[in-house]
Amino acid sequence: MTELDVSSDLQQRAAGGSVGAQLRQAREARGMSIDGVGQAIKLAPRQVAAIEADAFDQLLSPTYARGFIRNYASLIGLDAQALLASLDQQHVCAT
Repeated sequence: MTELDVSSDLQQRAAGGSVGAQLRQAREARGMSIDGVGQAIKLAPRQVAAIEADAFDQLLSPTYARGFIRNYASLIGLDAQALLASLDQQHVCAT
């Protein structure tokens, strides 16, 4: 894969609105840092980064991941239920 292909792939994922991309974009739009989000919802910065990277396997369990996403969404004003539904759809498509 060329550098252009990788860049295009990353842009398509962000535009496609993966759960992590949506959370990251909303956080950045609000001028919040990863550390700030982590402190507010009691997560380590690495956990917030894993959520934003859609690396949910790096979190404790799927149940915890869903709770973390719910709390993160609530903090930044996104619809948690819609994000969780999107997460379910991503998971179905990924398998």
